[in-house]
Amino acid sequence: MPDFIEEARPESLEFAGALDNLRANTDDRLDWFLISPAENFGQHAPGTARGHYRVGGDILLRDEEGRSEISAEDIALAIIDEVENPVHRRTRFSVAY
Repeated sequence: MPDFIEEARPESLEFAGALDNLRANTDDRLDWFLISPAENFGQHAPGTARGHYRVGGDILLRDEEGRSEISAEDIALAIIDEVENPVHRRTRFSVAY
């Protein structure tokens, strides 16, 4: 990806490897999900909690203006929602505004 932040590449590759390991595990007793946050997420882009979010699949979510953002509070909300009401068993999904 041409605009991928080079500093994030090592961590991203580690997460990709972990996802590959989860997907390769055939033990049905292991129930997991992996959330891919929006592009602008973390200490460098704290954002403001909105109390809602959109869910996508394996692709980065962007809004109508092309932004991909989510606050730490709202990604925490997405994690809690998934734990309490599992919808994405044994898969990765993305969240953003």
